[in-house]
Amino acid sequence: MISGIRRSSLYVPGDSRKMILKSAGLAADVLLLNLEDGVSLKEEARRNIVEALQTVNFAGKETVVRVNSIQSEAGKKDLAAVVPARPDSICLPKV
Repeated sequence: MISGIRRSSLYVPGDSRKMILKSAGLAADVLLLNLEDGVSLKEEARRNIVEALQTVNFAGKETVVRVNSIQSEAGKKDLAAVVPARPDSICLPKV
């Protein structure tokens, strides 16, 4: 996990396993693994993100999962799926 200044962040769609894997090798300080509005395949995205958090070496990048609104059913499913995989942080949308 990064401490200090975060110079760059990259939003990565959770429903693209290929993009998640590629993001691990990029120079961004923070990777925001996205489950929110831009992601249509929610179940696949949850699986991809959980698998990546458990198996991919993100080389010191801060991993943040952007969930759907926690007041929605999708948001509750997001949290239930990703919290056990221990991302560095959770990003709440539309706060």
